[in-house]
Amino acid sequence: MSKVDQLSVKAKASLFHYIDVYIRERLGFLQSDYNDSDIDAIYAKIVWRYKNIAPRKDSDYIAEIKNQINDSDEFNIDLKEHVLSWVEHRPTTERHDFYKSLCLQYGLDVKQMIRPEHLEGRIAKIIKTNGASQDYR
Repeated sequence: MSKVDQLSVKAKASLFHYIDVYIRERLGFLQSDYNDSDIDAIYAKIVWRYKNIAPRKDSDYIAEIKNQINDSDEFNIDLKEHVLSWVEHRPTTERHDFYKSLCLQYGLDVKQMIRPEHLEGRIAKIIKTNGASQDYR
């Protein structure tokens, strides 16, 4: 189990939120070409974010991430691997286009999902409910 996976639920949610945000910002939410400098830049932005985030109420989970970044080389390696995994596993344009066509057919709002399992969950729910819902959770 990776050090990232060992974070508390709140810490993982926060970290995964920023992984998602910074990947979308740099590369978009669909599969596209990338290189090592893209991964390094996304990783660096996440590290900068947690090293410079202002403490606030109920922020133990932020300190948890910050301490791991500052104290654990293994955590930093795992974090970079998580970023790479998210980048490599973004949805394809074809699957997103199919999802958009289903939404258009059934009059549903189109969502942007960076995780393919979320996209596939929405597609499956739309098909299963004949367009009544796309809420797969």
